[in-house]
Parts: sequence; C-alpha cells; structure tokens
Amino acid sequence: MLDGDETAPLVGRIYDAALDRTIWPEVIDSLRRVVDCRAGILLRGVLQPVISMESISAVGMDPDFGPGVMAVFGNPADNPFIQQMGRFAIGEPMPRQAFLDDETFEQHRICKEFFAPQDLFHDVTTPLTLAPDEATVLSLSRPRSAGPLGADAVAALRPWVPHLQRALLIDRHLHAHRSANQALTEMLDRIACAILFIAADGRVVHLNESAAGLIAAGDGLTLHRNCPAVASPKGQRELDAVLDQAMSGTSGGSLLVERPSGKRPLLLFAVPMSRGLANAWPEAPLAAVAISDPDNSIAPPAEALTALYRLTPAEAEVALRVAEGQGLGAVAGQLGVSQNTIKAHLQRVYEKTGTRRQAELVRLLLCSPPPLCAAS
Repeated sequence: MLDGDETAPLVGRIYDAALDRTIWPEVIDSLRRVVDCRAGILLRGVLQPVISMESISAVGMDPDFGPGVMAVFGNPADNPFIQQMGRFAIGEPMPRQAFLDDETFEQHRICKEFFAPQDLFHDVTTPLTLAPDEATVLSLSRPRSAGPLGADAVAALRPWVPHLQRALLIDRHLHAHRSANQALTEMLDRIACAILFIAADGRVVHLNESAAGLIAAGDGLTLHRNCPAVASPKGQRELDAVLDQAMSGTSGGSLLVERPSGKRPLLLFAVPMSRGLANAWPEAPLAAVAISDPDNSIAPPAEALTALYRLTPAEAEVALRVAEGQGLGAVAGQLGVSQNTIKAHLQRVYEKTGTRRQAELVRLLLCSPPPLCAAS
C-alpha cells in the first residue's frame, strides 16, 4: 500500500506520464502497490481493422513474455478478458473472479502462456478508455498464494481511475499531434525546394533537408547566429528588409541572392505566417522562406512522366531536355540520334500530353507535381 507521502505525488506523476511515456512504469509500479499486487500492465488495444494489442508499460513481469504474447492478448479466442468485455464498465475496476472463475481461466491459453509461467493468477482489470478505434486497459496481478482481489482492491483503485483516464486522453491527443507534425516534417524534407521558418527574433526555428543542404554548401545563403545571412552588406540589408516585411504580417517579399560561385542567383521568397500562435509561443514562426536554385531541375522525374502521360522512357527524356530549353540539335547530339527522331518523339509527347508547342509543354511540366525526395 502507498503511504500518505506517496499519494499526492502520484497524481502529478500520472499527468507527467501523459507528456512523457517513459514515466508510465513508475506510475504502474505505484498502482500495483496500491492493491498489493506484484505486477501490472497498461495495454492499448487497436480495435480496427482487427484487434491488436501493445503494451504501453509493464512492471513486475518477465520482459521475455511481453512481445511473444501480444498476439494472444489481441485474439478474442485466446483472451477471456476480450470475450467478457461486454460485462465491463469503462472506468470501473473488476476482479477477474467477477466474470471468470478460476477453473475456466486456467484452461485459457493466456493463463497457460502468460500468467502461470510468471506465477501470476489473480487479477483486477480496469478498462480506462474506449474510442471507436482503440481502448486502454490497466491490469494488476498477483500470485495465487496472495489470494483473490476483491472489493477492497476496487475501492483502492477507484480514486485513481479519473486521473488515469484524463492522462491517457491527453496522451492520445498529444500523440495525434506529434504524428501529424512528424508527417508534415517528413513531407517538408521530401520537397526539393529549400524551406526555412523564421521566429520573431530572426532566428531559424525549423528548416527542411533541402535548406540544410543549401546552407551547408555555403554558396549564397548561410546562417549567422542561426539567422539567415548573405556575404555582402548590401545583400544583407536587402535580405533583412524582405524578412522584416514578411514578419510584420503585411505582405511577403522576394529577393535574388547572389552566389560567390558565380552561378545564377538563388530565388528567395518570404511570406507571413499566422500570428495567432506566435502571440502565445516565442518559438512559433512569423515568416516562411522558400529558396529555389534555378540551376536545379524543377520538372518531375522521367518516371513520373511515363506514369502520368504514358510516355515511353525515350519520349520522357526528350520532353525533359526540351523543357530545360535545349534545342533539338543539342538533344539529338546528347542522345546520339537524328533530329528527325527527336522531332518524332516530341510530336508523340505533344499528342499524349495534350499540348501543341514547346511553350505549352514547358508550362505543363512546371505545373506538374514537384519532384519529391525519397524518405531518409
């Protein structure tokens, strides 16, 4: 049992676990002591499209048993707790003997392969949350020799259930937001265009992989104290003015960024971001900056053209080279074929893409989905 000095801190740790899942073992360890149990497990069940179970946290159990029996936990034929779920009330602890007698329990695979090998037998189960797609359940267990869990265990657990439910709800919402942010971040990293987000103090608070590569190259745009910087004082003043204009929320701005290598200037565009979040969070970006390199191809890859327009590999190659502004003679020389062959390929490209001349083809390719990098 917990003493008085442990009760109040446990409430705080339950909510800490909602923010940091590594704290759940500490919470489960405290709860098992509330009802004098030796082991505890917090399970999340994914209900659609098929039932599957995962352990959020397990305490007092042999870790070698956990992964091997998750399939058993998620199989209604093997798991009597799932079979009897209709008798459970959400948020109400229920001793196992209230819905399943000892003899029947001993015949189930979950008892033979999970509970019995760990000298666990008596159990109190609490369904904590139930959503259309998932449920979470707390199970606390002890050996047969320790005796069944009854009304005293239910009474001891009941005050903690609302805190656990709220913490799991917070955890669910945070996990959804983190998953969405991870997906957005991955998508940004797949975009070939360099993208940076700028906070109110001018610092870069996030950049995608293309931007990191551009900055690492040091040819035009760099970072100074984590703020965008260019080589010349005049260029820096122009860059600061464009960024200030975007961060003011009034309008965006654009700029040509000269490059020491002598290559064509980078094309920089800055636009305002929503100011609502920035008022409450100093790290929130006020402006987004997109930078493209005119020397890099922005046309879709040849494989995309063959899939989108049913072009042959040779036709796709001709379409891309012509879209880059190369003449028919240059394309013929590079591909080692005659100009008549290139003209024939190009005519079929026009027919398949619904265009009639080179300018229309270029415009079509520029409007096609941008090339995306593979996931790293």
